Amino acid sequence: DSSLPSDLGLWALDKAIKLSDTYPVVSEHLLRHAVSLYRDKTYSEGLSRSVMIERVRGHEPLEGLLPTLLDPPVNSQQLLVDRKMTELDRRVAEYEAKETREREQWISHIQSNVDALQENRADPRLLYSIAKGYFGLYRSSQSHISAQSSIPIGTHRVQRIKWLLDGKEDLTQIVVASLRDTVWRKDIQDVDSILESYSNSQIPWLAYPYLAGIYELHRIDPIQVIKLDDRQKRIALTIHHCYHVADIQVQDIEWHYDLIKSCPEIVADVLIRCVKHELRNKKEGTYGLYSLVYDQGYEQVARHASLPLLRSFPIRCASDQIEALDYLLWSALLHVDKLPLQQLIEKKLSSSSMNVAQRTHWIAAGLVLSPEIYCHQLEVWADSNDRRIRHLARFFTPNYKIPALTDRLTPSSLKLLIKLVGTSFDPYTKGGGIVGLEWESSDLVIHLIQRLASFPGPDASQALRELSSDAGLRHWQDAIDRAWDSQRVLHRDASYHHLDAEKILRTLSNKAPASPADLAALVADRLEEMAVRIPTSSTNDWRQYWNEDSNGQPKEPKSENSCRDALLSDLRERLPAGVDAQSEGRYAYESRADIRVAYPDFNVPVEVKKNSHPNLWSAPRHQLVAQYASDPATSGYGIYLVFWFGKELTQPSPDGPRPTTPEELRERLRDTLTPEEARKITVCVIDVGKPDRSKRRSGRQRLPVGQEGAEGSEAAGGVAVGG
Repeated sequence: DSSLPSDLGLWALDKAIKLSDTYPVVSEHLLRHAVSLYRDKTYSEGLSRSVMIERVRGHEPLEGLLPTLLDPPVNSQQLLVDRKMTELDRRVAEYEAKETREREQWISHIQSNVDALQENRADPRLLYSIAKGYFGLYRSSQSHISAQSSIPIGTHRVQRIKWLLDGKEDLTQIVVASLRDTVWRKDIQDVDSILESYSNSQIPWLAYPYLAGIYELHRIDPIQVIKLDDRQKRIALTIHHCYHVADIQVQDIEWHYDLIKSCPEIVADVLIRCVKHELRNKKEGTYGLYSLVYDQGYEQVARHASLPLLRSFPIRCASDQIEALDYLLWSALLHVDKLPLQQLIEKKLSSSSMNVAQRTHWIAAGLVLSPEIYCHQLEVWADSNDRRIRHLARFFTPNYKIPALTDRLTPSSLKLLIKLVGTSFDPYTKGGGIVGLEWESSDLVIHLIQRLASFPGPDASQALRELSSDAGLRHWQDAIDRAWDSQRVLHRDASYHHLDAEKILRTLSNKAPASPADLAALVADRLEEMAVRIPTSSTNDWRQYWNEDSNGQPKEPKSENSCRDALLSDLRERLPAGVDAQSEGRYAYESRADIRVAYPDFNVPVEVKKNSHPNLWSAPRHQLVAQYASDPATSGYGIYLVFWFGKELTQPSPDGPRPTTPEELRERLRDTLTPEEARKITVCVIDVGKPDRSKRRSGRQRLPVGQEGAEGSEAAGGVAVGG
């Protein structure tokens, strides 16, 4: 906060001379600065024309430049500018003189009407002029008070009146009292008349005086506003809605909040009437609706007003009214019961005449309300339609900043939104310029990806996996992969739980399992025992998986279900008491696993395939992981079991030659899984092919194909059980 030195000009001159040889450009600049300070008579102590001429003598080019700076040539263009400035000063002086005369006449007019003001019968036009001064609608009063920041909120309006009245204290008190009395005048218009004037772009003479009277009543005694009758409250609320002025700030409408607390039904009713009137007259109708969403004090008003306004919202609206629709939909989603809102959404969407923009926003609201119902409807409606997707983004770009709304979206609905919006909008690098839909949509996609990653369940992991492999989202690949990594950690941590001592001892005693991991390890161990016995047993157990001809010779492999049932019969005999194994176990999306091995609180799905099945290579991920192991009761564990009937029957691999041995098939199937999936999914291949008699005669036996994944049981909090 220091001030410049008084001899700054002299200092600049000395520096210019000192630098004239080494830094000529800087030197010239400093000389010009010194001359400028000399001309302005500021910070020019010790500096004069003769001093400058004497100091620069002998210092070229300063000596040649100084005369031009001291006596510049006459510039006709500069003379024209100077004349224009003189003309402007004259006009400003005339305007200020005129303003002063008018204010003196205005004061004189008020003084001649003191009796009428005190008796509350003054001309409405006079009160209107006073109220304009009260609200700072005159340029002079507005600039005068805005410069005096120390005046408290509320009192500053009285100070404006006092300034306009040349500081006359008594007259100021009379004028301000007349504004308060306006609230009880009989000639004030009713709500319908005020709305009619508003639609015709007219301001009733008593509108601003009435509003000023409300402010003054509340400033003196807030309880007076609450004690007004319903008609007076409705008039005040209507004027406030229709004729809000720039002087009124959010923190300066305490009387309005007092009415919201004391009579929210009246406030809501007035808001409904005003907004309906605006929408009917093709106005935007958004004033007051922002608070329904973002202002916690408006909760009761929002509960009363949201549904009635949505019911009356025109099916075919103007494009600039969509913002009003969004505010109402968000407000209803936050504050209205689910059932009536869902019924209203269904009714609105049943209309065939609704335009594309509005239908998209109603469906988007339905997605937030009931994702399980509207997810498919939105996917069909918006698929690959850029216009509809842009409307969808417009609904959600401000919406995602309201956590109470986006937190309701399920992993499947989040996945759909990421796919739709992410394929239409690329990541946006923010630089200069105005924030637009591209910026906001980019932020939206990032928010949705992060929100999806916050779900610990396998359904979120599956959604991120599918998004990661979506070619249309290649620009979002890094963001999705980072989210997927963090989600896997979250999923692992959420699925971990400590076992109590009793369960651990029960597991170590080779009895019932203590967790899905233990159950998976137990079943995999029993299947390994069977894989050892079936191809080597003296009873030729492999035959039960083949159809035989009339001579009892194996002819062709049995059907997949018959093979499963034969295996299931043997498996049940090897499971401990309390563990149940059934065929056709029901899982998510109404899907059924071939075998469901269950203990009361958890289960493990077993998907069974023959090595000739056309879905041999895709089933581990697309069936077992995606449909069965995603069930919460499995904690992601599952077993993929393949019957090997010989290399000639094996389905060719999509990325390599046909496997020639059961061991090779098992390893190649495990390679189709991610490391995270392979930790919980066991692949088991059981050789049930016809024996090679030459190898049997030479004493060589086929080796059983084992299983992997037991290490996953410990990581998931269980105890791996051996055979």
